[in-house]
Amino acid sequence: MTVSLIEALQQVEDPRQARGRRYPLWVVLLLVILGMMSQCQGYSSLETFAERHKAALLETLGLPLKRLPSDSTFRAILQQLDYAHLLAVFNQWAQQYIELEPGSALSIDGKAIAGTITDEHGTQQNFLSLVSLYCQQQGVVLNAQAFESRQQSELAVVQQLLNALHLDGYIVTLDALHAQKKRLTRS
Repeated sequence: MTVSLIEALQQVEDPRQARGRRYPLWVVLLLVILGMMSQCQGYSSLETFAERHKAALLETLGLPLKRLPSDSTFRAILQQLDYAHLLAVFNQWAQQYIELEPGSALSIDGKAIAGTITDEHGTQQNFLSLVSLYCQQQGVVLNAQAFESRQQSELAVVQQLLNALHLDGYIVTLDALHAQKKRLTRS
């Protein structure tokens, strides 16, 4: 049985208090996904996207709303979200549609998520990053893992991803970060 993206997003736990929930969480997350696919970069551009497509979205999704989230609503929700749970739900949803052919070309890359930096004036900044496994032939993300820079490194997360996914028989490309030789320690 396949699950739609909306059904998958409905499984994400809502971090907000019950009082004050104007929009279902799945609606906000769907708008974020659609907005990102339309090149939105930031909360205000998500609000503009939602406003521009409001009539079509409300009709297509059958939503009884008079308006869609504002930039401050996107910000508040995204700052509270459990990204590990969201990624687990997304990965499970995405993998039900993917059948990789042996020899498929896959790319792995990590990116820092803008706006997640904390302790920006400290000696070691902390930020959220996302490592994605992308299938070039199908043009889809097969898996994604989030991590905080103070808790893990991209190298470690990629190694975990490679070990967990058993990618024997596939062509996997990585950026130069993963071509490092191990550091030799002196005794």
